[in-house]
Amino acid sequence: GEQAFRLRVIGRPDRALVSVENPIEPNDSRVSELLETLDWMKTFDTPADAYRSKLLAIADSSERPMGLSKLGIVRVAYEGSCQISATIENERLTVTAELAL
Repeated sequence: GEQAFRLRVIGRPDRALVSVENPIEPNDSRVSELLETLDWMKTFDTPADAYRSKLLAIADSSERPMGLSKLGIVRVAYEGSCQISATIENERLTVTAELAL
């Protein structure tokens, strides 16, 4: 299959979208973790609420090895004030950040 990375930036009168598309391996655990994190984020009213919850969880966890906080995508949503979604099609993962203008 195609191994190209794709970046799309779309501007509309009411919103901006940034999409990143990458090839993935079937059953890649990192993709599952990303999808689980995005589903978890949907349980909050705002990206800021999810970010605060994640920071508190990191602060409360003294047993987690360095680098495994999973804060990255939550921080992007918070700092970008955007909603993030992901789709998988034909062994390609597309992650889209959407910002209301």
